[in-house]
Amino acid sequence: MYLLKRKLRHLNAISVYNVSIVRDPATSEDVVRTIPNIFVVIEDMKETCLYASEIQPGSRFCTQFNEMPHLPYTLSKIRLKIIGQVPETLLRQTQDPVWTLLASYVLDFAHLSPVLAADATQSPKHGINVPVLHFADGSFSIQGEFVQGQSTTNLVGERYVKSFSFNGALKLNKLMEYCTQLQADLDELSHKIDTAVIELPKPIQKGFLISAQKQLESEVRSRKEKAKLLEAMCAAEPFSLPESTEETRTKEEYGSIYSEYTNILHDLRLFEAQKIGQLLVALYKTGLCAPDGFITPHSKGESVYNIQLKKVDSSAILNRADRLSSNTLLGYYLLFVQVLASRILYLPLPHHLSFYGSTSVIDNKLPLYLNMSSTQQHISDFERALDCFNLDVMQVSQFLERHR
Repeated sequence: MYLLKRKLRHLNAISVYNVSIVRDPATSEDVVRTIPNIFVVIEDMKETCLYASEIQPGSRFCTQFNEMPHLPYTLSKIRLKIIGQVPETLLRQTQDPVWTLLASYVLDFAHLSPVLAADATQSPKHGINVPVLHFADGSFSIQGEFVQGQSTTNLVGERYVKSFSFNGALKLNKLMEYCTQLQADLDELSHKIDTAVIELPKPIQKGFLISAQKQLESEVRSRKEKAKLLEAMCAAEPFSLPESTEETRTKEEYGSIYSEYTNILHDLRLFEAQKIGQLLVALYKTGLCAPDGFITPHSKGESVYNIQLKKVDSSAILNRADRLSSNTLLGYYLLFVQVLASRILYLPLPHHLSFYGSTSVIDNKLPLYLNMSSTQQHISDFERALDCFNLDVMQVSQFLERHR
């Protein structure tokens, strides 16, 4: 069966077949099959009422109670009472409705007989007021044998499709939760066992110890034989270890590196001298190397580092009549010092030089030129510019002197 154990909460409907009332219950004679109304009552074994159905019109063949509520009881044994209204023909005079007990059954759900769906047009072979209980997995009755009847009413009523009930789904869910929890506990226990086994020192096998001991003894014997051989060689032909050549090697490496450094430095000096010579040639016709100029070139056969850079005398510049030529000469002198310091010697200067031809400036603000009619402030700024420029000239001159 679909349900392993039927309970009262699984009950869906009740049908009563051959609804009748008997004049003499002892002899079951004078059966009256016309019952106006009936209803059913479900009680537990202590005769406590659990459910009373609605009133249904009586039927000679079958009366069904389909609209039953869900009864939340787990009883598997109940008392079913069928109560009917006494027909007026049996009453001596017309009065209020009179109800009587048509039948009372003690039903054990585990001992009911199934009613097959193929017996849809059959009726009980014996008895009256026969109940049929409709569960989710079929219909069951206290009668097991049915015969063909005249009514076309469906005996088992609506066919019920087997499906999961709420109780079955709940049980399945609980089983799955239990299995999941059991698997989690097993995994946790396995992890603890693995951790404990890893932390414990692994026992060393006896065979492994014996093999390691033999290998160690063999290695010791081999080293002893080598030591004896070395002692014999030393006794036969004494020798002394050669002196350490680390110091000699260091000196040789230092000499080699120093020689390379000297060669590179010499090449750099030659390159600088070549650049200085090219710069002098480029500015030779500007008047810087003239007798009244600011540069004294080196003599033939001397190093180019022997050139002399003169400081600019402010009084001599102020006394010159041609201020335009003086400004131009100062501009070329500034260009020579700037290129020599920044592009050839890579020498930092204390003051920044800006070449603008005859209007060059020092530190981007002090003029290294004189106007045709200069004010006293301009002359003062010019003298300050000459002082700053002379500092740059002295810086370059000292560098040339150190490298002559």
